[in-house]
Amino acid sequence: MQVIHTLATCSLDRMADLLRKPYVPVSIALLLVVGYVLVTNSDPIVNGHPSYVVMYSIAIVAAFAGITIGVVRRNTRSRLWLAILASLPILLLVLACWLLSPFAATDAALDALMDSETVVVEQSSTWITLRPTGDPGDVGFIFQPGGRVDSRAYARILRPLAEAEFPVVIVKQPLGIAFLASGFAGAWVDDHPDMSRWVASGHSLGGVVASSNAADDPDIDGLALWASFPRSDISGTTNLAVVSVYGTNDGLSSPSEVLASADDLPSATVFVAVEGAVHAFFGDYGEQPGDGEPISPRDQAQAEIVTATIEFLSALTATQ
Repeated sequence: MQVIHTLATCSLDRMADLLRKPYVPVSIALLLVVGYVLVTNSDPIVNGHPSYVVMYSIAIVAAFAGITIGVVRRNTRSRLWLAILASLPILLLVLACWLLSPFAATDAALDALMDSETVVVEQSSTWITLRPTGDPGDVGFIFQPGGRVDSRAYARILRPLAEAEFPVVIVKQPLGIAFLASGFAGAWVDDHPDMSRWVASGHSLGGVVASSNAADDPDIDGLALWASFPRSDISGTTNLAVVSVYGTNDGLSSPSEVLASADDLPSATVFVAVEGAVHAFFGDYGEQPGDGEPISPRDQAQAEIVTATIEFLSALTATQ
């Protein structure tokens, strides 16, 4: 309260003195960014991985700390370099809070998180599961979201897999960064020995991580790439079944990039083109900057994505 009172009553000269301290305007910017993000986009942050709440809480504390220090202390020239140095981590927080704000799931995706006669939905702080109510098949599906995408945004497009008796696990990634959840698939497989076969999958950056999981873990039998490509050459993993589904109008994982990845994948990899689909059609989170222009309806494109994936899973089941 003392800080707020001081800011409200200080003279213009005092205010100018405060703003000359590098960490003060940066702290104010951080507070404004955090406030804007939380007002406009709090739902995916609150319902996402706990790391979001931790980061934004740290940002709020850091912002008030920077402003408070500016109010109660006076800079001297000899300490200017320290003030500049102190502003750098605050500036990094500004960028992180702005750039890592997630793409929120649409209402259509959130509606798919309800239980039904055929699917039971469970959520924790790090995962979402869609389980068939009947006897599950022998193949489970572990899905890594695309970068910064709300994990719940994939519930509607993945629900048909559970309805077809393939249990689905959607990963809630720390700060929406797939690489920070790269160990999830292996840990999940180890903790669920009741399922005999597993497929790693992912959209965009999530697919890159899924490809590494599939290549490194012998307990993973299949890889389903959605608008993605492998991180490295996994063509020598001959016992791995792979399907790569992509949109022909994708502006972020272009068809040429996806098809060029054929040399890095097993020779039997199946490529499925979804005509007119864009990057954001692989989930339900609205439009995405840099994406292409769709020339097919979202529902039609998603039905084709689902069909290609279920056919892949069914073929994998038949080879047991």
